[in-house]
Amino acid sequence: MLTGNDSDPNSGTILPASINLIPPSGAGNLVYGNGLVKGFSISGQGTWLVDNTGLLTFTPVNNFFSNTTPFSYTIKDAANLTSNQATVTTAVDYCTKPGLTGTPDTYTDLGISTLSARYKNWPAGPGISNGGIPNGALALQSSDKGLVITRVADTSLIANPVKGMIVYDRNAQCVKLYNGTVWNCIKRSCND
Repeated sequence: MLTGNDSDPNSGTILPASINLIPPSGAGNLVYGNGLVKGFSISGQGTWLVDNTGLLTFTPVNNFFSNTTPFSYTIKDAANLTSNQATVTTAVDYCTKPGLTGTPDTYTDLGISTLSARYKNWPAGPGISNGGIPNGALALQSSDKGLVITRVADTSLIANPVKGMIVYDRNAQCVKLYNGTVWNCIKRSCND
């Protein structure tokens, strides 16, 4: 609720339906209600809407994970006095989903380790208690080494890409995966 931080210094009643959003420069698609700004969009970020109860909703565009552009709002009390402007700032975090529960269906078949002491059957198991790592494709294990991904100036220079190939594209400045048809930068998102 946008009004969660608001109070009237005269102990009056604040009116959530009187919230007037003050969009930042460059905002578009303004939504009006009773002559007040109730919503707007910021290109590349998303859309803000406030309802008459003071519930403020932000709907980000796909793959927007960052701080939104700050904006302000005012609210009135029952005596029709307008508040000072308050600023709204929001950080949109990546979606994280809980891990699977229950008994794993499969275990990781391939592992690369720099450790001399590890389970005999690592990473395939047959179970977590025997060193198995559930539901993986590749397990990497090291206490002091990193993984170096092949780097190329541009993925278009790879003559015969193979589905599943991963490289770091220096021009695009991202790790790319070849899906059998096209190279795509790997981006963190909340996949359903």
